[in-house]
Parts: sequence; structure tokens; C-alpha cells
Amino acid sequence: MTEITHSEQGGWHPHHHWLLISRTEFTPEQVNALRSQVLERYLRRADLAGIHADEAGQIFQSVPVSDLGKLLGYITKQHTQRGDPTAADGRAPGDLLAAAYAGDVDAMDLWQELEQASFRRITRTVAGALRKKPKSRA
Repeated sequence: MTEITHSEQGGWHPHHHWLLISRTEFTPEQVNALRSQVLERYLRRADLAGIHADEAGQIFQSVPVSDLGKLLGYITKQHTQRGDPTAADGRAPGDLLAAAYAGDVDAMDLWQELEQASFRRITRTVAGALRKKPKSRA
């Protein structure tokens, strides 16, 4: 899931949320081993692409099935969640839209900038196992 926030200090901050669902319950040791493998590959690919990424900025955790609904709500919040507009981690598009609606001209400018930058771009996708398979033609 791609999420984009905006802050006065850092400007636009596009970033990804990944959700890996497994039927297997992992031990803490297995979670740490998987985390190491995923982060090593991610950081190497980011470096090759010329993108700054560091391990400290990557959160990788195991979430019990009982908390899955809360997690799904968090990673799909992009255009609806509104938080503290003064928070250091920035404002989500929902915050910008609410502020624009209330008459904040700067927020409207940022909203329009976001719309133009994301026009016809995919911001959400799912892995193959979750995609609906097309029906075969007879």
C-alpha cells in the first residue's frame, strides 16, 4: 500500500506499507530471521535504485490474527483517516482535504498538487494469490 503524507519540514513523503499474511504462526526467532532477509533485500534494491533507505526507518513486526482488523484499518486509511495536522509525521490526504474544505488555500494547493502527481498512477495493488482469477472463455 502506498501512503503519501505531507509535512512542513519534509514536504511530500511517499512510503509503503506491506502486509504479509501467513497460515503459519512464526516464533519470534523466525520473525527476526524473515525480517533480516526482507530488509537486506529491500535496502540493497533501494541502494541500487539510488533511493535513500535505512534499517531504522523500516518497521517489521508480527501481528496476531486477533489484531488483523486493526492493522488492515491502519494500512488502508490513506484518504479517510485524519490525525493531528501538527504532528511531526505530517498530514494525510484526508487532513488536507478537510482543511481545504474549511477554506485553507494552502491545503487546497497541496491537494491539487497531490491529485496531479497521482493521476493515473497505481497506489494500491495485491499479490497474485489475492487477485481474482479471470474466468476462462469457453
